[in-house]
Amino acid sequence: PGYLASRGLPACPSELPGHDGLDWDGLAPPFAWRFAVDGQVRLYRPARMRMAANNAETLLFGALAGLGIAHLPTWLISEYLLRGELLPLFCEAGLPAAESSGIYALRLEHETNSRSRLLLEFLKSRFSPIPPWDLALRSELRWQ
Repeated sequence: PGYLASRGLPACPSELPGHDGLDWDGLAPPFAWRFAVDGQVRLYRPARMRMAANNAETLLFGALAGLGIAHLPTWLISEYLLRGELLPLFCEAGLPAAESSGIYALRLEHETNSRSRLLLEFLKSRFSPIPPWDLALRSELRWQ
């Protein structure tokens, strides 16, 4: 909230070039955030990346310190959103569809064993289609 109070609240992802960003180091394409706009995935880049890290908690602390706008997973930031320590941006614009194999620890080069498949199916049933932390956010913050 402190950063947005001083720099202004962007109304849509296309306004990100007027802002500072905090992003993952080493992702391709570098320092570009994906959003679903008019049914297509589009990339937007903040004007300057004020901080890059390979650790989500580090980026979270940078956002809490008011260094810029960060693109972070809701499982990590939901409690901060609910307390008003972070503000959600562009939630109604939509994010691209998640990969069907989003649990990378179980993505193996060879055939998955039965225990791994069972665990993956349990996790999908437990956290899909909307994870519990997102359900709480949607009800509290009126997200669509």
